[in-house]
Amino acid sequence: MMRRLIFVFVALLGFTLTARAQCSIDRLVDEYSSVGRSKFTSAVERDPRTRKVSKVVNVLELNQTNIHEFVSAFEAEARRRKSYFRRTKTDCSGTFHIETARQHRIYSIDAELYPSSSYGTMTLTIIVKYK
Repeated sequence: MMRRLIFVFVALLGFTLTARAQCSIDRLVDEYSSVGRSKFTSAVERDPRTRKVSKVVNVLELNQTNIHEFVSAFEAEARRRKSYFRRTKTDCSGTFHIETARQHRIYSIDAELYPSSSYGTMTLTIIVKYK
């Protein structure tokens, strides 16, 4: 009984951490998608037979904006997952995956940082494939 309780607790903790990471990046995308210096594009792919959504691709492009929040959130999440992340003084790029029972999410960032500033240009892509 105690093992079962510990297993349920650990599973819930894992789901919470995954949701928190998704929420922090997704929250930033929602917040910055309506900023004047941003371009937000969303495309939906549906199954032609059932008309259910099979894939959603969201792309957020920021120009001459403080992108430090995005880079920090992405870097923190990339450390906790099997991922690719590279950051130098002038640019950063990375990709990581989150897989749940219902969906597979792919997060990708490509940013150019201006020297001695937290401003720059960035493209963040989120691909959600539904199972």
